[in-house]
Amino acid sequence: HSEMAYDFPRAVKTHLALADLSLDIGDLDSAWRAMANSQMYFQYPGVLDLYARLALVEQRYEDAFQLLQYIKAQRVTDRSMILKGLASILANDPSVLMHKLNQPRWSDNDNPHVLFLRVWALNELGDTKEFNSELAYYQSQCNVQCQRKVVLNLEREIQAPLPFGFP
Repeated sequence: HSEMAYDFPRAVKTHLALADLSLDIGDLDSAWRAMANSQMYFQYPGVLDLYARLALVEQRYEDAFQLLQYIKAQRVTDRSMILKGLASILANDPSVLMHKLNQPRWSDNDNPHVLFLRVWALNELGDTKEFNSELAYYQSQCNVQCQRKVVLNLEREIQAPLPFGFP
């Protein structure tokens, strides 16, 4: 991998892919090295997402939350929003996520990871009525096998067990 990143120093996505793959296997040193190589592209949103993911893996939830503040009104990928959701909830600020998810672009999003984060945030906020309604919707959209995949994917993002699950 690193030879490829070295041969194409301008290919920011190569560095980010290397950092992502390194994080998937828990290799923080390689992830940080790849991020250092992408440093000149700090304005590229993917760079901020990866720095936020590094912060999540290192359990620096507040840092991850701050890094993802760049997500305001612009359109971002589902992955960016999923990272923002993880950071918001783990930094104990689920209301920020709910505010974002209630905007038109996200209120109709059926990505099961986004739906799961919505349910988790509502649980954290103690909104029982809305939680039960969203949970029923999530379970209607995502069967048990799907739910297992969602949890595994989110746990891979933060390289730790999720502190939340359904009874």
